[in-house]
Amino acid sequence: MTALVSARLHRVDVVQVERDRLWPVIADVTRYERLMPHVRSHQPLEGSPDTWHWILEPTGGLGRAIQPVFDIRYELRAPEAIEYAYVESSAAEVGDAHGAFILTALPTATRVTSTLRMELRLAIPRLIAGGAKRLIEQRMDKMAQGFVLNAAREAASAD
Repeated sequence: MTALVSARLHRVDVVQVERDRLWPVIADVTRYERLMPHVRSHQPLEGSPDTWHWILEPTGGLGRAIQPVFDIRYELRAPEAIEYAYVESSAAEVGDAHGAFILTALPTATRVTSTLRMELRLAIPRLIAGGAKRLIEQRMDKMAQGFVLNAAREAASAD
């Protein structure tokens, strides 16, 4: 009894921080565990500094906890984008993620477009897969929003 749940996010935030100040914070992947809500662990894989192992906090609400675990590799295109893609490397993974944070400079602010696609193989009945998708998409939205706002606060205070 396994269901494949595919969740997607497309979110746009405008923060009152110039892109040149925001980029160093967002490009520092070592800060993600602290800046992004609902991340339990975000650690580099040994011998692969561009690949990180993610463990998210469990999401409940369907009578079972859903806890995404996956490895991703980052590609930085300064100062405009961080792209990330799933890398198969661990038997403990229950899903994959692909996406990007795109930074667009505005006159006195930055538009951050967050895109994310997660595909999770979950030990749940297919009947509740739609509910799981909605819960995961809500969590993804909170993670992206929190990350952008926390990064903007940190960039604004870095004087």
